[in-house]
Amino acid sequence: LQKLAHPFRLSLRHVTEATVNIVRRTIAMESAYPGLRALVADFYRAVRGAGPIPIPAEETSNVARACERIVASVTRPASEFGESKQ
Repeated sequence: LQKLAHPFRLSLRHVTEATVNIVRRTIAMESAYPGLRALVADFYRAVRGAGPIPIPAEETSNVARACERIVASVTRPASEFGESKQ
């Protein structure tokens, strides 16, 4: 009986967690991206000069460099990977 009931208990737990999550987000008037509203508010506060920049310039530069490395690795010619162009 336990093996038979396990998928149903698991499904019930997932439905319960999803319900609690959506109720919490609805009460907080939060979108599908938790924290986005606060980040945008912090950004505009910084633009007005009333607060610090929410994402430090160094972190932004690090992310940009990482993105550039990813793009460069994806757009390399096949010959750089030891593959032939047949």
